[in-house]
Amino acid sequence: YQRRVHGGGIPMPGGIPMPGVPMPGVPMPGMPGMAVGGAAKPKKAVNKDGLYVHKKIKPKKKMKAFHWKTIKANKLKKKDPPDWWLKVDDTTVDFDADEFEPLFCVPQKKKKKKKKGGAKKKKKKKVALVSLIEGKRSYNIDIGLKTLKMKYPDIRRAVLKMDEEILDADKVTKVLGFAPDPETELPKIKEYVDSGKDPTLLANSESFMYQIYDIPELKDRLMLWIFKQGFGETLEDEEKRVGLLMNAYNSISDNDELRQLAEVLLYAGNYLNAGNKKKGGQYIFKLESFLQFSGTKSNPKTYNLFQYCLKYCQENRPDVLKITKKMEPLLKCIKVEKEALEDAIAGIKESLDNVKGKLELFSNSDSSIDGDEFVPVMQKFYDESIKKWNKMNGDYDSLGGKINKLAISLGEKKTTWEEFYSFWREFIEEFDKNLENLVKMQKEEAKAKRKAAGGKKGKKPDKKAKSSRKKPAGKDKGEKPKKAGKKKLGKAKAVDAMDEGVDSDEDKELQELKRLQAEDPSVLDAKLQKVFKGIDKDGSGLLDFDEFKVAAKKFDMGNPEDAEDVKAAFDSVDVDGSGTLDFEEFKAAIVTALSDQHKIAGVRGKMNKMFKSWN
Repeated sequence: YQRRVHGGGIPMPGGIPMPGVPMPGVPMPGMPGMAVGGAAKPKKAVNKDGLYVHKKIKPKKKMKAFHWKTIKANKLKKKDPPDWWLKVDDTTVDFDADEFEPLFCVPQKKKKKKKKGGAKKKKKKKVALVSLIEGKRSYNIDIGLKTLKMKYPDIRRAVLKMDEEILDADKVTKVLGFAPDPETELPKIKEYVDSGKDPTLLANSESFMYQIYDIPELKDRLMLWIFKQGFGETLEDEEKRVGLLMNAYNSISDNDELRQLAEVLLYAGNYLNAGNKKKGGQYIFKLESFLQFSGTKSNPKTYNLFQYCLKYCQENRPDVLKITKKMEPLLKCIKVEKEALEDAIAGIKESLDNVKGKLELFSNSDSSIDGDEFVPVMQKFYDESIKKWNKMNGDYDSLGGKINKLAISLGEKKTTWEEFYSFWREFIEEFDKNLENLVKMQKEEAKAKRKAAGGKKGKKPDKKAKSSRKKPAGKDKGEKPKKAGKKKLGKAKAVDAMDEGVDSDEDKELQELKRLQAEDPSVLDAKLQKVFKGIDKDGSGLLDFDEFKVAAKKFDMGNPEDAEDVKAAFDSVDVDGSGTLDFEEFKAAIVTALSDQHKIAGVRGKMNKMFKSWN
């Protein structure tokens, strides 16, 4: 034992205890339970789970709580236990209580020292904000105010100054919705303020209402402000409607084509009633008779009397055929309703009168607020707006008188513009229907004549004689020539390459046509009229597909050897799908060809030769 303890040092006499070394029969302090003579330690106490018993810890101070996550000890007896913890024994640890407890105990609150010479400062109590507005309403106002993203005093200033850059119509509408109700909410705000209570204690929606509650006639002025901001668009809409009605009136009163048509119809009626003392030799017929001419059929029943008169106008008074185009304003105002328009005009006047009344009220009021510019801003607006309204209303009132005067001059009784315009729309429909049927009938007659004559052009020309195009040099008879245009050339070179053999006179002629197209279309029309009449052999005023093929070959519109190509060119200009081309459609095809630089060579020379032959 001595060797183990002292490392083999000098043996000590028996019976003399050494410091820190246990002697037989003498227990050492701090080593309870140690058996005499160095016997083994007794087993540690265990609890019911077979685990060691913790030391009893009794802190002298209240310690801070430590919020940790633990595992129950009974988990050690279950499958896959956390048995690593069986090696852990916290009884082997002992903290210095005098050091540990002051560090981790709950600190005592320090008492604030009284300041010398000063009164004791009272602790501020949290004061609940005052709510005066119903909960749901207050909640909705709070949400809406967030969308404005403005401080409440700034909203007040903008309302007083009527600053439309800060508050547009949408924002003013929102403010109107948030304004205190005059009967239920406004009295509560006034009572709170008048009682001398602190406004800073008001809740959010109440705080907003406090900023604007004292503005006189708040809701009325906000509604008038909204009206002011939208007035320009409202007035413009009604001015536009009145303008459409005025244009419709002018399309009838200043319509010389209508006068020319009336002459033809009057002559036709007198012609049929020649020798009839009561019905013949008339100078005037009622408006409803404009619609009666189509009821009289020809013998055989090919034409009606109205269509025959239109046929006469085709040949002698072509401007009459444009009558419905001139009367288009009557169709543009078809959606304008008399009652709705008059209600709108009266509504605008009522609103302006309301503005005038409020202005007088505010001007005579004793109550005024600093920075309130409602009266000067609205007075300027009223003065400008009433002038515009007076002009629009004057135009509309004068329309009624003009319509009655025109109706009487046409042999009718006084009427409203709505009834008057309704008749003329019916007339336009009748006119267009008869003209369309007439043109269709004329096309069918032209086809029948050609069929009866055994075909338009007689015997088909021989294919060999049909084409005078030269074959490419150096090619055998059976060798197919290469298609022109495969090689890419610049526009100028392409024209030059295709223009071989064309003399300078022909080139000048083409340039002249192009110049006329840009500078003097009327002269170009006259030249193309000659071309059209030269192709229109039957004189029907229309070109069918067979006649168009002749023009297509002469003007290089489509491949004359390819029927489908020519048909495609024909269909592209036959805009109404009638199967025939009138002059306007033919002209459009020629103008398109003149505008195409790659087709100029096909038009040159041929155009000049045709002009010469027809001249």
